[in-house]
Amino acid sequence: MGELFGHPRGKDARFRAQQLAYDAMEAGSPERALKLANKAVETHNGCVDALLIIAQASSQDLDELIQHLHMVIEIGVRDLGEDFFEENTGHFWGLLETRPYMRARSTLAEVLLEAGRVDEAVELYEGSLRLNPNDNQGIRCPLLGCYLEADDLDGARRLFDEYEDEGSAMFLWSRVLERVLSEDEGGARKALADARKTNKHVEPYLTGAKQKPKRMPDYYGFGDENEAKVCAGAIGGAWKKHPKAVRWLKQAG
Repeated sequence: MGELFGHPRGKDARFRAQQLAYDAMEAGSPERALKLANKAVETHNGCVDALLIIAQASSQDLDELIQHLHMVIEIGVRDLGEDFFEENTGHFWGLLETRPYMRARSTLAEVLLEAGRVDEAVELYEGSLRLNPNDNQGIRCPLLGCYLEADDLDGARRLFDEYEDEGSAMFLWSRVLERVLSEDEGGARKALADARKTNKHVEPYLTGAKQKPKRMPDYYGFGDENEAKVCAGAIGGAWKKHPKAVRWLKQAG
């Protein structure tokens, strides 16, 4: 992908390229998506969404994909410019031009997790939250799972504090684990009652009564089975890492 590095070609070219990238993202087939993505890059070689599609299509394994995604992110940084980061850190995503770059960061973090490179994924997630504390992408959820899996309870508590109004099943079931690991029996039982009330479908995935799905649903509703699957995908590994907590959950009644 080295040949994709180059200089921006002006605002009009950038706009046309992004429209092609959107078309590629909605294309009905991988072949059509790749064709449109290549056309977008020909129009503006800093088109991050198009480069992301090309990286995913052209990589032969996870290591190569990670290498390509790092390159895509470097292109995104250069295309936005250092001054842009200095001026706009703290409210990314609210600016449309940042979104392809933020999507690329999130994709790389997901691939790093798949490759078992958790520390690198955490660094990316934390950086994304600094750029956009509002967290429109929901990055705090997989980051919370990473913290709990690594026994970083301080990191988990920091997220609980920063997003104190967060009432999702993801956060509530994570709170149960954090309280169990903190050896706070009363707090854990209170957290469990809140979590069960929010989404009762999560518990079987955490105890192992149900297997975590290989493919996550494209959408979910609060309190439904699909939300439970997404929740299991984000924090199931953290629970599995702590069999003592799983035993406690099974015996909680």
